[in-house]
Amino acid sequence: MRVVAGTLRGRTIASAESPGLRPTADRTRETLFNMIASRFDLEDVRALDLYAGTGALGIEALSRGALHCTFVERERNATRLIHQNLAALGLHDRAAVVNADTLAWLARASESFGLIVADPPYALARTLPTLLDAIVANRRLAPHGLLVVECAEAVPAPVHPALQCIADRTSGAARIALYREQHEE
Repeated sequence: MRVVAGTLRGRTIASAESPGLRPTADRTRETLFNMIASRFDLEDVRALDLYAGTGALGIEALSRGALHCTFVERERNATRLIHQNLAALGLHDRAAVVNADTLAWLARASESFGLIVADPPYALARTLPTLLDAIVANRRLAPHGLLVVECAEAVPAPVHPALQCIADRTSGAARIALYREQHEE
């Protein structure tokens, strides 16, 4: 796996064989970040990578100009891998790695983020509405921020009354949906 674009373009991101770990493919990451770039400026944004896995999505955001990224991952082996990837790429000073359950962390965190990327294991598709509820109820998405949800292609983009889906596209086996707060244009 490699960083697709930005200052770290072409650099390697380590992955590991682990149950439930499904890194976003390079081509899907490229599609996802092209969708973001056409609607949102990543420069100096604080990002949040939920269900971070290898950290590839947050690392891509940092490579493309995000100021800082918080990575939240429940599996200890995956958080070790994220630390390894950040160290190899010289990004530790622009990142925080949290070993925690995503929904529990969202409830107790105090910060909001300009960009949130969420790529839960495809088996957790039924929890996507709960995830959106937690992001909205706990005010984790900053005003004018962008939320990106990746799920299996066959899963409809989740709906939430406080969020407007501004883009919904499939890429390979993935569905990518982009959201803004409902009152924004």
